Amino acid sequence: MNPESKHVLIDAWGVPFSLLDNQFFIEKALLEIAKATGSTVVGKVSHKFKPQGVSAVVLVAESHCAIHTYPEENYFSADIFTCGNTDPEKAIPLIEKLFKPSIMRTRIIVRGRKSKRR
Repeated sequence: MNPESKHVLIDAWGVPFSLLDNQFFIEKALLEIAKATGSTVVGKVSHKFKPQGVSAVVLVAESHCAIHTYPEENYFSADIFTCGNTDPEKAIPLIEKLFKPSIMRTRIIVRGRKSKRR
């Protein structure tokens, strides 16, 4: 299997506290995101922090989709990392639709590509 993959990193601000502190919403959103990228879900885990915040990971056969929320700051960070015949960039418009951030910064990193540089 070719190890070349894409890693989409997302920082988003201006998201309502009620979404970011809702463990069920976060889990459901990650499952939708995994599906949108064409990934195969093989597991999930999440944790609800006290007094607020959620961390969740959906394990996919092609790698993972993860999110960590900071409801008190109306902020979350997420990463969508996949290989194979998937497209993690398809997560970006879905994340905008689901979370409706006022500011969203994305970075895309290609990983696993052989090069002569170290």
